[in-house]
Amino acid sequence: MGDSGFRGNEGSGALRQAQRERRLPGTTSDSSTALGMTEMAIIVGYTVLELRLPEAASLKDKRQVVKSVIERVKRRYNVSISEVGEHDSQRMALLGVSCVGESEAGCRRTLDNVAEYVYASRPDAEVMPHVVEIVGVG
Repeated sequence: MGDSGFRGNEGSGALRQAQRERRLPGTTSDSSTALGMTEMAIIVGYTVLELRLPEAASLKDKRQVVKSVIERVKRRYNVSISEVGEHDSQRMALLGVSCVGESEAGCRRTLDNVAEYVYASRPDAEVMPHVVEIVGVG
């Protein structure tokens, strides 16, 4: 074999030891600290926007409105948005919107702004009242 010094089964233990020795000072095997993250909470906010589309005459009309809303929101806000329900309903759409941030207030503000934007930019869609849910991770 080559001059690497790692042979057969005994090499796997030596390789693990070499990898442990190369670990940066002050790091642990915990992936969050290994990635340089300190203890912090990640805030995830989400809401479901219910859109009523009384002028939609077909599923094609509905899809045009939904696609437009999704693209505009993605372009304007740093959120994830997708149609999550009522796919076969001609006059209703459910859009799931989520964001990740450093604070509950920031996530709540972003999601409320998204709902207000959809309401203001689409007079052909009725945006029903929504509830913002916040989850802390970490």
